[in-house]
Amino acid sequence: IFKMATQGGRGGPVDLAQLHLMELEKLKSQVEQECSLLTNSVNQLKAIQQKLNNSKECLVSFKPESEDKQLLVPLTSSMYAPGLLKDSNKVIVDIGTGYYVEKSIAEADAFFKRRIQHVNVQIEKIEGVLTEKRKLLEAVMMVHQAKIQMLAGSMQSNAGVMKRIPGKV
Repeated sequence: IFKMATQGGRGGPVDLAQLHLMELEKLKSQVEQECSLLTNSVNQLKAIQQKLNNSKECLVSFKPESEDKQLLVPLTSSMYAPGLLKDSNKVIVDIGTGYYVEKSIAEADAFFKRRIQHVNVQIEKIEGVLTEKRKLLEAVMMVHQAKIQMLAGSMQSNAGVMKRIPGKV
């Protein structure tokens, strides 16, 4: 017996085999949308994870011998300005929503480690939900296909009965 967790927000398990074809199609569409949204969320989190890892790796390049050397400072993703590194132990970190904080290299490293760990936990949670939704989608598709085959089989048998009845087309 195929079951889903809830039906229409009313709660309680529902036997998928008891749903009508149209209800299965609607459920299939809904679960496909949910899978798509969850997949997009995981992809966005992985992009954030990559940016955080890149930022953390850049901290290694800040060394005392780099002080007073010229470098390019990013103003936007495609525009840079020349700059001079004055203190190799301090960086400005984007902590989110447009706020920037000056931190030591060690503090910035710890900040990125925490953020990366938090993002990893969120990815794992969403991937777990996504796995369950994919299993549900597979079950819905199997029941949907079985109902279509049963319907097609009953239509064929009805057509055969109609042929055997004299005077009926």
